[in-house]
Amino acid sequence: MIKPSFSSSPRKFLSFGLYHQVLLESLPETAPLATPLDQANRDVKSAMEAVEAAEFQVMRMLALRDVADHGADATVSSVARRLLEHFGGDRQNAQYRRLLPQGVEGINRAPHAEEVKKINALAAALAESELPAEMKAVGTELVAAAGRLAGAIADVEKAVREESLRRGDLNLAKDRWLTAYTRSFGALLQQFGSREKADRFFKPVRDTSARGEADPAPAQS
Repeated sequence: MIKPSFSSSPRKFLSFGLYHQVLLESLPETAPLATPLDQANRDVKSAMEAVEAAEFQVMRMLALRDVADHGADATVSSVARRLLEHFGGDRQNAQYRRLLPQGVEGINRAPHAEEVKKINALAAALAESELPAEMKAVGTELVAAAGRLAGAIADVEKAVREESLRRGDLNLAKDRWLTAYTRSFGALLQQFGSREKADRFFKPVRDTSARGEADPAPAQS
C-alpha cells in the first residue's frame, strides 16, 4: 500500500482516496469500510475548496488595497500641486517644505502603513497651519484617502489570516485522511489475511505517474 506524503497536494489525496473508496464499495464484504474514506475525502475536498476561496479573497483584497493606494497617491499629488500653486510654484518656500519635507514621493513611496501615517500627519499639519481656510479644507480629502487605504490594508490582513486558518483546517483534514487510509489497510489485512489482497484495493504505483504525478514513497501499515 502506498499513500501520498503529507506535503502532497489535496488533489492527490482525493485521487488516491476516491480510487480506494470506489474499490471498497465494489464488494459487499468491503463496502462498510468505505464510509470512513468517503468522509475523509469529503473533508479534504471541502477544506481544499475553502483554501482556494480564501486565496481568491486575498488576491481580491490585495487588488482593492492597490486601488486605494493609487487613490491616496493621486490625492497627495493633487494637494501638493494646489499648495505649490498657492506658494507661487516656489518649492523652496519654508512653509511648503515644512508641510512636505520629503516631497510627494516621500509619502507616496512609503510602505502602506507608513503612508497612512504620513498622509494623516500632512492633514494635521495643514489644519494647524496659517494657510487660508480653503487650503486647510483640502486636509479632509487627505483624511478620507488615508481612511480608505487603512481600511483596505486591514481587509488584506483579515483575508490573509482567514487563508492561514483555512490552510490549518486543510492540514487537519489531510491528517485525518491519512489516518483513515492507513486504518483501512489494516482492516483489509485483517479481513483477508493477505497483504497482496489488501493491496489490490489501493491505487498502484503505475497509476500515480499516469498523469505526471510523482510517485510517493511506499508506506507500511
